[in-house]
Amino acid sequence: MILAPVALVVLVSGFLPAENGSPARVYVHAALGGGMTEEEERGLVDSARDVTDALGRRKSDFLVVSAAEEAEVIVEVASREERDVSPGGFGGATVTRFRETIVRLKVTCGEKQSELKGIGRPSWKSAAKDVVERLAKWVRSHRTRETAGLRPAVPVLR
Repeated sequence: MILAPVALVVLVSGFLPAENGSPARVYVHAALGGGMTEEEERGLVDSARDVTDALGRRKSDFLVVSAAEEAEVIVEVASREERDVSPGGFGGATVTRFRETIVRLKVTCGEKQSELKGIGRPSWKSAAKDVVERLAKWVRSHRTRETAGLRPAVPVLR
């Protein structure tokens, strides 16, 4: 009996449940321009490719589209940065560089917008994977029937 009021609230609010079968259509692009160096632009394009690859591995959650007009979620790779972190307390020779990579996204879904940050060690791909995990949670909580291209839910009164 408790399920009926919960289902009615979900229908009236228009939000899609997390277990909705249709993946979110996503368009990814890099925020180029604004006085960036060629190396910075190349880095953003690489991170956009990493994010697209990570989205492609989550086929149940996302469908990557090639045009913004086809998308319900638009992802802009806004910036990325690299930080050196301390190697730890054991000393000795280091084989790999100790660093933390950060990828920042601007996300738009209908009228809703947000900025997300992914952190990885030691590669850009791990930061992209982390930000896609955060994006999946954000989309689940902000995606509505209208942004998914579905008819608005109308409760059936009996």
